[in-house]
Amino acid sequence: MRRIPLCALLLLAACGKLDPPRVARLELRRPDERIDAKEDVRRSRAESSRMAALALDAWTVPLGARREVRAPAWHGGRARFEVGLDLSEAPGIDPATRVRLSASVAGGGRRVELVATAAEWGGLLGDVALELELPAGEARIELAAEVEGVAPAGAALARGAFGIPLAWRERVAPRADAPNVLILSIDTLRADRLGCYGHARGTSPNLDALAARGVLFERAYSSAPWTLPSYASLFTGLSPADHRAGVVTEREDRFGTDELAQRKTTELLRPDVRTLAEAAREAGWWTAGFYCNPYIGAGAGVDRGFDRWERYQHGAKAGVERAQAWIAAHGARPWLVFLHLIDPHMPYAPPAPFDRQFAGVSVDDLADWPPTLSALRGGADEATRKLCSDLYDGEVAYADAQLGRLLESLRLSGELDNTIVVLHSDHGEEFWEHGGCDHGHAMHEELLRVPFVLSWPGRVEPRRVSARVRTLDLYPTLSELLGWGPPHELSEGASLVPLFGGTGGDREVVAEAILWGEREHKALYSGSIKHVAAGAGGTTFELSASGLAPLDPSRGAALRQALLARHRRTQGADRPRGVLQLDEAARNELARIGYAGD
Repeated sequence: MRRIPLCALLLLAACGKLDPPRVARLELRRPDERIDAKEDVRRSRAESSRMAALALDAWTVPLGARREVRAPAWHGGRARFEVGLDLSEAPGIDPATRVRLSASVAGGGRRVELVATAAEWGGLLGDVALELELPAGEARIELAAEVEGVAPAGAALARGAFGIPLAWRERVAPRADAPNVLILSIDTLRADRLGCYGHARGTSPNLDALAARGVLFERAYSSAPWTLPSYASLFTGLSPADHRAGVVTEREDRFGTDELAQRKTTELLRPDVRTLAEAAREAGWWTAGFYCNPYIGAGAGVDRGFDRWERYQHGAKAGVERAQAWIAAHGARPWLVFLHLIDPHMPYAPPAPFDRQFAGVSVDDLADWPPTLSALRGGADEATRKLCSDLYDGEVAYADAQLGRLLESLRLSGELDNTIVVLHSDHGEEFWEHGGCDHGHAMHEELLRVPFVLSWPGRVEPRRVSARVRTLDLYPTLSELLGWGPPHELSEGASLVPLFGGTGGDREVVAEAILWGEREHKALYSGSIKHVAAGAGGTTFELSASGLAPLDPSRGAALRQALLARHRRTQGADRPRGVLQLDEAARNELARIGYAGD
């Protein structure tokens, strides 16, 4: 976010005129709600919807100032500016301060405005816009942010935000037959809980039908056992040690030793890496992302390239409806939409009737639900473990039903036939198969093996691919299919297109960047061997169709050396780094969905 010195703001405000603004990338957030996990579950099961944060490109105007912008050649008619108040540099401003945001055609013409208190502006996030009638051709527009009455201390640090109309963003025109891209990503979804991957419970009829129309990768692996590093890999084609998002600096520095990390500094996505969404936008696609996990908020850097990056609450129904509304408003040219659902994540509490579907009991009748992660880790009995697993399947079924609605609406509108649909998950979930639960703590198959499907009707023939692949291969795959530029030069990803025709074997997989624990874990899959290095030791397994079989650690010595050599390369590389900053609202939200301090 661009920062302007206070003295400059005061001078500019006094003059009443500012130079034409540069584009700023802003994340506007609603005030934090102080609700506990039980209330969060109640709202989710009631399918209430609330936008929590919105990141977009905007013009900004400090309070007390006006700015003039020049519109591009315009066909005439209404231009819509989403508006909000950015208090990121003025968090202490009096919530009762009344702020007017306005826009008008410079040199005359009707002015449109909205007035609300600073507190109300937070509540209006993403729900309001100024609609200004513009003449055909170019026009000069005056944007203003003003305080009604006496400006309180710190007001000059607050900024009015005016979202840039999507049609005004400079981008090339894609070819006439360019398809849309819809990435459906279900957080915490194990591959083996979908029917298309062998689950017999009927959790996923809509996703099974999607998989039958596309290419299903039977052995797809994530780059990390938790959210942030996994999505950063999906969006960059890089492994966590290269893109850095979600890497804990102190643990990474000590990899391969038994030395414990006394501090834990989590990094964000390095700023010099081109993302999948940036490639799509540069090629002419309109881009939007709708997500529900604060770990992938705009502060982590994974929003780069998305015209709109919106965090919503609560539940799959809300996410589907936000995506549907955006697609309906922006279907004039090819679009890329990333839709993230978090329903299978803790706490497991699907809405009715999906709670009873497998568990046979309503969540409403469970007095002590949801349990805390610490309680589950502390020793859940067999009945609780079964209930968690059954409710998890109910969450999967609920997510499937909501995505079925979205896919059906695209079919009815005729868009589905010209849309590449990707099904993906960032990681899986452990249900005490190895003595623990949750995710982020280990490199078990239940955490790393995820569903991965790509469907493009009429262009990609349905097929099941048995070769081992990586989800970070998606970016180079879309680049080849659609003619986007290649990922970053360090990218480990490689196009999956050859596998569509049945050629190509297993790919080496590296997974790393744990969330919980004192020592970094890294896994390397090569040939029929899997080696997990943790501290000065490690474990080695042989991979087969029936599962994993432990091997003598010496069998993994070469793989361990390969991981250490790779670590030396990434540690020695010259790259910019940044620290992930989570505000109190994000920390509260993470605590409500099961995350606790490490």
